[in-house]
Amino acid sequence: MLIQKPIHLFQKYALPYWKSLSFLAFFVIAHSILSLINPHIVKFFIDTAVGGGAFSKLLQAAVLFFTIALFTQLFTICSTFVGKKVSWKSTNILRTDLVSHCLKLKIQDHHKQNPGDLTERIDGDVTALSNFFSNFFVTILNNVLILLGILIVFYVEDWKIGVLFTAFTFAVFLIINKFRGYAAPHFMKARKIAEETYGFTEEKINGLISIQKSGATAHMMNKLNVLLKNKLLTERKALMTATASHSITMLTFSLGTVLALGMGTYLFMKGTITIGSIYLIYTYSQMLRVPIEQISLQFEDLQRSSASMERIISLLSTKTETTKGEKSNFCHQAPTIEFKNITFAYEQNQNILHNLSFKVKSGEVLAIIGRTGCGKSTIARLLTRLFEHQQGDIFINGNKIQSYSIASIRNNVAYVTQELELIHGTIRENIALWDEKITDEQIKTAFKQLTIWEWFERQPKGLDTPLDKNTLSAGEAQLIGLTRVFLKKPQVIILDEATANLDIATEKLVMEALKKLLNGRTAFIIAHRLKTLYYADSIMMLEEGKLLEQGLRENLEKNPLSHYNQLLSKGMEEQLA
Repeated sequence: MLIQKPIHLFQKYALPYWKSLSFLAFFVIAHSILSLINPHIVKFFIDTAVGGGAFSKLLQAAVLFFTIALFTQLFTICSTFVGKKVSWKSTNILRTDLVSHCLKLKIQDHHKQNPGDLTERIDGDVTALSNFFSNFFVTILNNVLILLGILIVFYVEDWKIGVLFTAFTFAVFLIINKFRGYAAPHFMKARKIAEETYGFTEEKINGLISIQKSGATAHMMNKLNVLLKNKLLTERKALMTATASHSITMLTFSLGTVLALGMGTYLFMKGTITIGSIYLIYTYSQMLRVPIEQISLQFEDLQRSSASMERIISLLSTKTETTKGEKSNFCHQAPTIEFKNITFAYEQNQNILHNLSFKVKSGEVLAIIGRTGCGKSTIARLLTRLFEHQQGDIFINGNKIQSYSIASIRNNVAYVTQELELIHGTIRENIALWDEKITDEQIKTAFKQLTIWEWFERQPKGLDTPLDKNTLSAGEAQLIGLTRVFLKKPQVIILDEATANLDIATEKLVMEALKKLLNGRTAFIIAHRLKTLYYADSIMMLEEGKLLEQGLRENLEKNPLSHYNQLLSKGMEEQLA
C-alpha cells in the first residue's frame, strides 16, 4: 500500500490486527456499560436505606456493586493488555519497515540528513503513533457511548437536568477546542529541537577522537549547551501552555459540579427527586468529565502526532534505488565485468568519471591506481550500486547491472574498505554478524584456509574474545573483515585501500589472507602500496576520471615508456599521494 495519508498508516499497520482490535473494543465498551450501572446501584442503596428497606436488599445491592466493580477492573486489565499488544506489534513492524527502507535509500539521501534525524523518526516518531494505532478509534467510540449514556440518564431523571448538562457539554467542548490547539505548535517545535540535539550528539560522539585531537572539546560543549538550553526553554513553554489549557478545563468542570449540586438541591427541595438521585446527578456530573476529556485528548494527541505521521510518510515516500532488477541469481562463478562509456557526477556538471570504458575478465584481478580524486573509489561505488551512473552501461556477464536485484549484487560483491566497522561483541559476533547459518567450525576453517590460525590461537577466549575498535590494531581488524568476506563466498571482491593502515605485526598475515581470498575471483584492487599490487594481473591508471593507461602488470613494468613503469621508478606511493 502506498503510504500517503495518516489513515493509510492505520490501515497497513493496525488493521491487520482487527481481531485483537475487536476484543479491545468489546472490553472497552463493556467497561463503559458497567461503569454506568454502578451509580444506579448506589442510588438504590441510599434510597432503600433512607426509606428503611430490608437488609437483604441492601446486601444484594452491595454484592452486585462489588461484582460489577470487579468485572470493571477485569475489563480494564484486559483492554490495557490487548491495547499494548496491538500497539507494540504494529509499531515494531513500522519500525522494521522504516529501517529496511533507510537501508535501501541512495547514499545521497543519507548525506542530506544526519543519523540522529533518522533515529528520531524510526524511534521517537513511531512511539508517538502507538496510541493512534491501538486506542484512538476505540477510545473515541467508547467515550461517545459513555457521554450519550450519561446524558440519557440525566433526561430520565429530569428533563431540565438533561437540557442543562447537554448545553454544558457543548460549552465545555467549545472551550477545550478553543485552547487545545495552543500547545500543539510548541510541542512540534520542541520535537524538532530534540531531533537536532540528538543528531548533534550522535555526530559528535562518532567523531570524538577527532574532536579531542583538534582541541575542539570546549567549542562542542558550548554548542551542546546552547542546544540543550533551547530544548529546555521550548519544552517548558510547550508544557506551560498545555498546563494553562488544562487549568481552564478544570475550572470549567468545577462549574459543572456547582451546577449539579445546585440543580439537585433545587429539585430535591421541590420533592421531584430523592436524595439518592442527588448522588446520581453529582456522580454522573463528575463522570461527564472523563469522556469529554478523553475525546479532546485523543484529538489533541492526534494533532500532536500529525507531525510524526507526516515525517514518517515523507521518509517512506523517499524513492529508493531508481532501478530494481529482477535477476536474483547473480552468477555461479567469477563474472566478466565491463564498464562502457561511463560518465558519473556526484554534483551536477561536475563529472568525476568521463566516458570511461574498460573490461575485466572472469577471475582477473585489476589494480586501479591514480591520484586522490581521480575516480577510483567511485568505480567501486557504482559497481555495488551505492550510486547510479548517469551515462553509459555496466555489464556483468553481458547483462546490464540494472537487471540484477540490489540484494543479488551486494550478496555477491564484497566491498572491503580502509575503515572496518567493528561492533562491541565477540570475535564470533563480529565475523558472523548474527548469521545463525555460520557455525564455529566454519569460522575456524576460514582462519586455517586464510593462514591466520596462529593469530586466532593467541586470542585468550577463542571465538568468545570480546572486541572493539580499541582492542585491535588496524591490521587485526582487517583480518576480521577478510574472514567475513571469505565466509560470504562472493564472486567479486573490491579492495578499496584495504591495506593502507597495516602494521608490521599483521602485514604478512593480511597479505597471505588476501592471496587466498583473491584466488578464483574477479577482483578490483584500489591501493597505493606496491605489495598489494603484486597480486594484480593487470593495471589501470586513471587521471581526472579518464583512462590514462591499461595493460598486463608484467608488461607495463617492463615497458620503460609506460606511466606505471615511471611511477615505480620514481616511487609510486609518493607520486600517488
